Amino acid sequence: MKLLLSILLSIATTMSFGQGRQDAKNLSEKLTPKYTNDNTSMGTSYLFDETNPNGFDLLSANVSFSDKNQTQKIGFAPFRLSNKYIFLLSNLRINLTHTGGALTSGLSVGNDNAAFESKRVQKIFNDIYAPSNLTDSELPIARPRRADETLKEYMEYYNTSPEMKAFQDKLLANFDSRRLKHVFKYSVGYNIQFFPVLKSESAAGNFDSLNYHATKANNYFAKGSYSFKNGFININGGYNYFNKRKAADSIQPKRRYDGFTFGASIRIPIMKKENLVKKDFYKNSLFVPGIYVGFIYDRINYKGAEAKFAEDNTKYKATTTITLDFSITPAAQFRLAFPIQKSEVFNTNTKLTNNIAILQYNFKLINLNDN
Repeated sequence: MKLLLSILLSIATTMSFGQGRQDAKNLSEKLTPKYTNDNTSMGTSYLFDETNPNGFDLLSANVSFSDKNQTQKIGFAPFRLSNKYIFLLSNLRINLTHTGGALTSGLSVGNDNAAFESKRVQKIFNDIYAPSNLTDSELPIARPRRADETLKEYMEYYNTSPEMKAFQDKLLANFDSRRLKHVFKYSVGYNIQFFPVLKSESAAGNFDSLNYHATKANNYFAKGSYSFKNGFININGGYNYFNKRKAADSIQPKRRYDGFTFGASIRIPIMKKENLVKKDFYKNSLFVPGIYVGFIYDRINYKGAEAKFAEDNTKYKATTTITLDFSITPAAQFRLAFPIQKSEVFNTNTKLTNNIAILQYNFKLINLNDN
């Protein structure tokens, strides 16, 4: 009789622990965000800001002001509204930018290896909750099961007990840390740029020779980024190919330009971890508030030979930008940027240097349940 009772107790205990392990895994899957904050959403380029989409977030919108121009920009990833993750397609983004009266629109696809359903993150998740890595002895121990308590009643108590919550928080912290320790993202895309006047025609039916062309440029780009420990350190780079006109008049053909960009930033934290984990924006997207100090280097080279077709009559433009980003919440982000631009004018030995100041405001939604 004692042997039979021992066997039954052993089976009940195994069922409890086994169910607890599965419940912990299921709860983690519900609690962890589907997509995480993109630490490059404030922009990774000055010269190519019109064409390069900002980050992989569901929705991002920013407005920037300088002494010469004002830029409005919107990025939207429609497939992130779906519950199903599809490689590349879930990161398809629409880019719309308006600056100086001109419009830029484009599409891009890419990969975000911090997405929950990506192969990399699923491997980490399954590894943490694997029976071989999560033995029965590691599961939390609550009060003993009462004699008049059914197994279902006991499991309901067990899964909501303080011990289970502390255990769950520990597992999630471990998962989030591994998920965001090394994050790589890349994208490729196409943009088309239009002049402010799309079509101009005289009363006699003749075309206006000064506004003859509607299309300013065609652009292809590839960019990538790396983040360490959820954006503590961020490194990014990219290449832009342009086939564009200097002006809209009828004699202006398109010419090739090659553009390169590289940048990096580091985060200064402004909130303690124990307070951060209680915030809704952290639970919903793992967004970490901070002040980001960084730099961006851009260069664009005109590949043509004729000065009259070169934009601003320059052979090249090179810009070094010091950035100071204040990221408080996903809805409250500001950037102060100070580009120093150098260029060389055609047919002269003149090299120009311009100092500019830019103020930018950014708003974004990372997941649908962002607060």
